[in-house]
Amino acid sequence: MKKLILILCAILAVCACSKHKKSSGLSKDLVGVWHLDQVTSKAAIGDDEVDVWLVFSSDKSFAEYQKLGAAGRYTVFTGKIKVSKGRISGTFSDGTEIIPWDYELSGSGELLLTRGNETDIYEKAESLPSEVSGNTY
Repeated sequence: MKKLILILCAILAVCACSKHKKSSGLSKDLVGVWHLDQVTSKAAIGDDEVDVWLVFSSDKSFAEYQKLGAAGRYTVFTGKIKVSKGRISGTFSDGTEIIPWDYELSGSGELLLTRGNETDIYEKAESLPSEVSGNTY
């Protein structure tokens, strides 16, 4: 009987520990390609046309493809992100800290990134278009 109780305690301890184990990757809902659909604040970009694509990978790496103005190429920023309690932070590949964003995945499949009074709305895309990945600096 004592052995049975010890075995049950060991099983419960293993189960309890595995429940609290941190995930090693990103949520499958966040992983993928996102395209900027709407910017609520134009303070940073003025009247320039802007096109932004975000690619989040399950290993917490990311790439941001950003083009300002109708002509030109995309600038690519890469790095690693941290996701915790509805917040995205991390570092770019050059070591610069990412200014954190609050994020929310809407019921309609949109990604809302909010910082201060600015909310950017992204729509999930099937993949990164070759017109974007093949047109970078």
